[in-house]
Amino acid sequence: MKSDGGLRQLFRANLPSVFFTSIESRFTQFGIPDSHGIHAGKSFWIENKKTAGWAVTLRPGQVAWLRRYARSGGLCYVAVRRAGDELWLVRGAHADALQAGGLGRLARGALAGQWGGGPAGWPWADVLKALRRG
Repeated sequence: MKSDGGLRQLFRANLPSVFFTSIESRFTQFGIPDSHGIHAGKSFWIENKKTAGWAVTLRPGQVAWLRRYARSGGLCYVAVRRAGDELWLVRGAHADALQAGGLGRLARGALAGQWGGGPAGWPWADVLKALRRG
């Protein structure tokens, strides 16, 4: 499994109505997330991570970018594929808490959604609703 848990490809394949742009360049702003998506006028950013346990590693620049973007009113998330079959969608405003305490210590309101059953069992329509809702 790739370092992002294959999430970039899974989001693209299962949310075909979303226009996604991947961001992977040393020439972009420090800390910018992996993907930008837009659906019916709603724009959002996703940083993709994977973990076998509860800890999620984010670089300080990623945490800073996510928190600043969220404070400015933008929709941004850390999508975490945990143990291969769980998808956790954490609001970017809580990136510092995610980095510090992992998935098991998130405050109420930090999660935009959480699903099990592996990619084939994730309710992708609900995932899209969560991304658009914030």
